[in-house]
Amino acid sequence: MSTMKNGICVLSILFMIFACSNKREQMLCKTWQVSDVQFYNVEQAIVLSDTLQGDQIEVAKGNLRDMLMKNIYAFDEDGTFKTGNAVAEAEGEWKLKNDALLFVVVNEEGKKKKEVPVEKLTDDSLILAMGNDQTSLKVRLILTPVITD
Repeated sequence: MSTMKNGICVLSILFMIFACSNKREQMLCKTWQVSDVQFYNVEQAIVLSDTLQGDQIEVAKGNLRDMLMKNIYAFDEDGTFKTGNAVAEAEGEWKLKNDALLFVVVNEEGKKKKEVPVEKLTDDSLILAMGNDQTSLKVRLILTPVITD
């Protein structure tokens, strides 16, 4: 019985070592909070719309910023993630591919994949470039690690 426990312990340790095997993945494996939201290509989105829609984009920017500033992203060494705020939560699997972060979520609607460009990843900073699915706004999320005691 103890041989089986030892085997399980060794396999668990090996899995953890290889799950976040490279330095970039190791930097990502922690809990991050959104510390700033920057919008870009806003002028282009407004120019492509009429005046009324341009006013709606400005309102959407404020609402989206308020919602995103409450987001937390937790990336675990086993390749899973959890994200959420007071409004909604999601979880699934993640994979770092070159300069992008691939999110895979499986729920009752099926399997959804979303690839998000990573502009910067260091021990204390993560910058993601995201498009908003509801509007033509482009968003840059600046994330910092959550400090735990």
